Order: sequence, then structure tokens, then C-alpha cells
Amino acid sequence: MATQEKKGTIIFDLDDTLFDASALKEDIFKLLASSGISLSLVRSSYKKVRNQFPIYRIENHIKLLEQENGINISKDIQHHLHHFDRSPYVKQATKELLSELAIEYNIWLLTLGDQMTQMKKITDTDLVKHFDDGRIIITEKAKEKELAKISLFGKVFFVNDKLLETQTIAKHYPDVTCILVGNHNLRNRKNIFVISSIQYIKNILS
Repeated sequence: MATQEKKGTIIFDLDDTLFDASALKEDIFKLLASSGISLSLVRSSYKKVRNQFPIYRIENHIKLLEQENGINISKDIQHHLHHFDRSPYVKQATKELLSELAIEYNIWLLTLGDQMTQMKKITDTDLVKHFDDGRIIITEKAKEKELAKISLFGKVFFVNDKLLETQTIAKHYPDVTCILVGNHNLRNRKNIFVISSIQYIKNILS
């Protein structure tokens, strides 16, 4: 279907919107803990890493754990952390939803994070097949700045799981309908709608 025949544009976030990043994070924590440290220590060190670096990279997490706890994360564990399969973290129903939406909308992926880390998630899960060439943006900059680079056609929707980030987009782009995914204590407002699951997105689009 040609662009001019489509209804509009949908921009999707990746982590905890299409991809179950929370489940992946817990599995990474368990792998790190298998080095002989507690899960609580791994979780607390994760918070330190996030406070020190705007973008999470597993290398920084490993370095902090080793430096602060006098341990060595084995090369086998490090290799597994970088290369284990990310495909289970996207539901088949999510892929089917994207295929359905792509018939009527131009769909984009806009994700904040490290280029290699995010691309592995996208390729391992075959999400890459659902977005046309040039419609995947991986950035370390604020999303409201990157959104300005996207060719917005027709009615525009931004689908995300983070409250503050979504509120910022809604403020900067009042004509964009924001769809906030997850259990958020926020009433629907002029251009922000809350849904508990990505599967309910069609209720807002209709």
C-alpha cells in the first residue's frame, strides 16, 4: 500500500513496549549472580551503573561489579551475556499485531540505547522485518529531538512505556496522540491515552 493511501504514522518504542526488557534484565542479573554474588548485589550495582551512565552497557555493569566486589566475571559468562538469544522476549502476538498495523500505517521504531545492544534485540526477535528500511532509529539522544527527523504522515501516534518521556513528547508535539503502555496511574487526557497492554492499541487507533 503506497504511503499516500495509508491512514497515518505509528512510532513505537522498543523496551517494555514491544520487547520484554524487564524479563531480559532479570535473566542478565541471574547470569551475573552465577559468578557467586547475590541477586540483591547485582540489582543494587545496576542502579549505580544507571546513575553513572545515561545509557546502560553490560560492560560497565561487569566492571563495576568486579571493582567493588573483588570478583572476576568469567569469560564464559561474559560471552553468554553478549550472545545469548533474545528471541523469546517478544511475543508472537506482538509480531502479528505489527504485521496487521503495517498494512494501514507507516510504522517506525524509535529506541533509546546502545546501538549494538538494541540492534541485537531487534534482529534476534525478527522485529527488524516489520520496519521498512530507514524506519528504525536507535539513539542516545532525547526522543523528542529524534522525532523531529521522522517524516510524519497523516494521523500520528507515539507508543511508549515511560511516563515522563511520554509526557515530554505530548508537550512538544501536541498534535501527536501518545499511547502509554503499562500500569500507570494517569487518566486519559487530551493527547495521552493509557493501555495496559500493546494488544489494546487498536482501541485507540479506531
